[in-house]
Amino acid sequence: MSLNSSLRKIGRYGRQTIVALEQLGPLKYYPLLFTLLAAIFLASYRFVGLEAFFYDGVVRTDLRPPSLEEFRYVLLDEESDELLGEKFPYSYFGHLKMMRRLLEAQPKVIVSFVPFPNPQTAQQTADMVALRALIDQYQQAGGHFYFGQDYGAWSIKTLPKIFQDLPRLFSVINADENNFAQDKVVRRAILQVGQEQALHLQVANELRQAQGKAPLAVEEVRGSTYLPNTDTTYFLFRLGHAPGMRQLGQAATFFEVINGHFFLPEWHQKIVLIGPSYEERPGDLVKTPLERQQAYWPQIFLHGQMMAAIAQNKGVAVARPWWAVSGMLLFATLLIVIILHGQPGWSLGWTLAILVAVLLVTAAFFNLLGWWVSPVGALCLVLLVYFIWMPFRAMLEYQGRTAVEEEAKMWQQLEGLKRNFISLMSHDLKTPVAKVASLAEVLQHQLLGQEEARKNVQAILKTTKDLNQFISVILDLAKAEARAWQVQAEHKDLNQLLEKILQHYQQDLVAAKMQWSLDLAPLYPIEMDETLMQRVMANLVENAIRYAGEGKTLTISTREEGDWIYATVADNGPGIRSEDLPFIFDKFFRGKHPTGKGTGLGLYLVKYFVELLGGKIKVESQWGRGTSFILQMPNR
Repeated sequence: MSLNSSLRKIGRYGRQTIVALEQLGPLKYYPLLFTLLAAIFLASYRFVGLEAFFYDGVVRTDLRPPSLEEFRYVLLDEESDELLGEKFPYSYFGHLKMMRRLLEAQPKVIVSFVPFPNPQTAQQTADMVALRALIDQYQQAGGHFYFGQDYGAWSIKTLPKIFQDLPRLFSVINADENNFAQDKVVRRAILQVGQEQALHLQVANELRQAQGKAPLAVEEVRGSTYLPNTDTTYFLFRLGHAPGMRQLGQAATFFEVINGHFFLPEWHQKIVLIGPSYEERPGDLVKTPLERQQAYWPQIFLHGQMMAAIAQNKGVAVARPWWAVSGMLLFATLLIVIILHGQPGWSLGWTLAILVAVLLVTAAFFNLLGWWVSPVGALCLVLLVYFIWMPFRAMLEYQGRTAVEEEAKMWQQLEGLKRNFISLMSHDLKTPVAKVASLAEVLQHQLLGQEEARKNVQAILKTTKDLNQFISVILDLAKAEARAWQVQAEHKDLNQLLEKILQHYQQDLVAAKMQWSLDLAPLYPIEMDETLMQRVMANLVENAIRYAGEGKTLTISTREEGDWIYATVADNGPGIRSEDLPFIFDKFFRGKHPTGKGTGLGLYLVKYFVELLGGKIKVESQWGRGTSFILQMPNR
């Protein structure tokens, strides 16, 4: 379908929708008003719980999540506790051994989320000094070392003085607890508080520079949003695969690193995050859109997800409100048109299809463009439109059906009155016309020898005959429309019937100076109503005499073919114009023949009688070459 035809179809449906609304009268404003109020409410109110639910569902369909290939993890967990015989956060001696082994891989960046305690013994102090010296050597070799701490750590915990000059940036895992959906699911990452940059942005920019990319400013991160009331900038980040890093070789336990149970080349020039990953320790596990029901993700892995999303600039940009409002109104308008013009049984199916389309469009925007367009308003408005407009559709149909029934009833009554009037008038006219004809015949005998007067009386007789014939046709029409004809079927010889008819019209043929011929094939008697068949054939013969013209030929023929008997009445007169042929059997139709006379009912009744007898009739004609009426009757 071309664009122009599609636009024309949409325009036609739009006009039909307006007409349908006009038929509702004052009621048309109620559904429009309710729909408008619903749209305004849905556009101004955020259903954060529902929005979060659908957002998490779309995140699970993400086809292009950030790559985590550049990140490795050292996990302090229950397994290391048991094998080392220590408790979190472990001794400085253990961290010193782990760091020596880790630096053999020459990582690009090391980030520690371990809150080192103050040493209690001289040996712990010596190990702490050695650890600091090892970190200095790493930095001097071009590596980057950071401490990551949350806000609580700033006030209630402090690092030993020897580490306080090392970069220490906040790395808050911000769950939706006191704002947004308030379901404790981590969807956003903080980029900056006041003028202080977050650890995730700093490490991500280190990675970008190492890859030859320009570092990102806070406002350049895709989807970054500033909240003035808290002086905080955050962004929605896209998630990669669920935790399974140990199986992928991207994570190792603290004990495994100390003992060299990890593949050093795979950790070369990577970003290494060191932190706790306890299943039972409160706060180490968090909920994400991939796991909404329970805390499943270790925070250490989520830090890597945030850094990867920033480094690859794969944040989620939240669409402007007018985007969602435009989509909401578009889908609602589409459904209104479907409800008003579609089949009632399909409305629910189309509503469900539109709901699915809204979700698919939302997922497509997220996956292809990195945009989050909330589907909640559109989904709610589509459902409201369905429940608002379906009752009005039913009301419109009821009004239309009532109007049609009343109109049909009125036409039925009018047709009854017309038939009664025609029948009464015809019967009342027949009697005086018959009296006039009788008196004219008597008068004709009394005027013997008065030729001029006898001609006038003969004109009267001819006129009364035509009038009587016209009244008979009107009565036949009334009887046909009343379906009052009763077929008296008998087995009769069609050839004999045609011979009688031709004999009856011989004088008319002579008067019209026409030739005639019969070509009748041997036939068995067939089942028919003789009276109706006589009227059919008589009408066809009369028409041939009337319209063929002087010097023409009338031919009547019959033949048998299988289960059918064919009777043809043909003439070689002027014929029927091609534009008149499709309407020749229509009621009251009169062609453009120069000598055309009659009521326009003869051929209409012929077709009615033929079909009443179980047959068919057709006409073949060429202008200037004559006409053939072919009657087809069942051979039974």
